[in-house]
Amino acid sequence: MLNSLRKSLLAGVGVVSFTKDKLSSLFDDLVERGEISNDQAKKILSSLLRRGETDKHHWVDRVVGEVDKVLSKAPLVTRAEYRTLEARVRALEGEDATTLDETVEAKADETSLAEAAADD
Repeated sequence: MLNSLRKSLLAGVGVVSFTKDKLSSLFDDLVERGEISNDQAKKILSSLLRRGETDKHHWVDRVVGEVDKVLSKAPLVTRAEYRTLEARVRALEGEDATTLDETVEAKADETSLAEAAADD
């Protein structure tokens, strides 16, 4: 899901880049035809691009906020929770291994005692 979102955002950035190139070309044509001055073209293009950047940041923030809302409601484990659980499992496995070793040693001792008693 996040990968799809990332691709969509990158596509949006690509569209902005494409639009900038197209707008530059459009204003260059208008300047060549004498419909607007070079200064006017630069000011308008600059204004449009600033507005596009502002809008882009607004939409990215909005999308990220919505994704965060959805993910916070989804029954997913965060990386921090996963790492905590992983550490607990390792600790428990370590305890189990120690307990298992102690049990094996105790059984061996019992077997040795039983064999010694049988020899008597």
